[in-house]
Amino acid sequence: MTIIIILKALAEVITISFIGIVAFHLKILPEESTMYLSKLTINVIYPLLIFSSVIKKFPAVMHTPYWWVLPIINFAVLGAGSIMAMIYLHINKRTTYKKEFTMLAGFHNGAYLPLVLVATLFPEETASEYFVYIFLFTMLYGPSMISISKYLFSGETEFKLKHLISSPLIALIISMSMVILHIDTCVPTILLHAFEKVGNMTIQLILFTLGGILYFSLRKERSFQFRYALPAGIIKLILVPLVFVVVAYFLPMPRYMKFLLILESAQPSALNITLLTRLFGGNYNITSQSTLTIYLLSLITLPVFAAIAMRLSSMQ
Repeated sequence: MTIIIILKALAEVITISFIGIVAFHLKILPEESTMYLSKLTINVIYPLLIFSSVIKKFPAVMHTPYWWVLPIINFAVLGAGSIMAMIYLHINKRTTYKKEFTMLAGFHNGAYLPLVLVATLFPEETASEYFVYIFLFTMLYGPSMISISKYLFSGETEFKLKHLISSPLIALIISMSMVILHIDTCVPTILLHAFEKVGNMTIQLILFTLGGILYFSLRKERSFQFRYALPAGIIKLILVPLVFVVVAYFLPMPRYMKFLLILESAQPSALNITLLTRLFGGNYNITSQSTLTIYLLSLITLPVFAAIAMRLSSMQ
């Protein structure tokens, strides 16, 4: 049953990306438009999603006991993959595009696939509760991932605060501050609904643009970068979740946290890695091909770890 659920979720991902491939193949959009779509998504559409989501959801969940632990756990997952990637790169010095490799092994799909899986695995009441936990889990993650990517590709060795400032991070700070200060109700309903509707296009735009980037990368370079993607996939899909299976098994924690910890750590690479490398000057050809490879590999690994998550959290 789990494999069918995952196949359906990935089929949707591939279908939307394929629409992008067809649009670019028919020359409806030129290659340079992938850059403009990346800028639009990261700097406008996604910040609106963050703002509307925080204003709408955070007031109801900010009193959840120890809610702040969930974002920390998410960063632990990111850190584990990144550290393993750096160890691998230290051992295998011939690997090129080290920053891109670290992103593929470290940045995981924190929201989209987990939401689909939870919605299908559990009854509606239980799923709704988990939606809240996933929101808290990823609330700080998306904006931080963009800021980290911006810093990685800045080309400067000296750290500067401006490298971490991004539109999504600003949207997060403003919206959380408004909720904490109890002025979130001042946002006009019409404006909030408009932000939400535009923001809800984020995933679709990411996948559409990913399809275009993948199309042009395969036109330029016929050979698929499987050898590059495979080690990143092994780290992301096998080694990282194994670490957190051990953590969930030995450390006392709530059942929902055990489940989320394993499920999140087993996710394939984040969909927006390709957009971030396109936007900030990385090798987006190799990340687009590697992302597709890792998602195909996750068809084997994700059902296994989802089953382990269910069993360890005593939810079967």
